Amino acid sequence: MAVAELKPGKRLDISALPTGKRVNINLYRENKEYALQVSIRFNEGAIVRNAMNNNVWGKEEREGIMPISKGEVFDVTIINEQFSFQIFFNGKRFAAFSHRGSPNDIKTLEIDGDVEIHTVTINDAPGI
Repeated sequence: MAVAELKPGKRLDISALPTGKRVNINLYRENKEYALQVSIRFNEGAIVRNAMNNNVWGKEEREGIMPISKGEVFDVTIINEQFSFQIFFNGKRFAAFSHRGSPNDIKTLEIDGDVEIHTVTINDAPGI
């Protein structure tokens, strides 16, 4: 799924129903490397964030309490700010993930795993 350039000042909103062990939300740079992966791992009770540079994964970030449940619709918002992604679940701030590459180079969205996608939108992020 192509993204109409998720530049700083834009927000990505996804509504989905997780149905199994894992859901991955992947934002790719033009060179196909991960700018951000949000990996929702119900089997581990964790939401893992990471990125890739020069085909090497960085350090995983796992802080935070699992804010959603398998089998229940959730909303996730990812706001691309100049220095970080702000990640929200069901309207509540979950985490910030510092950019590990250019924030201006996000071209593609992929959502995979055990999930039914309801909606995906990109809009301006108010106040940015």
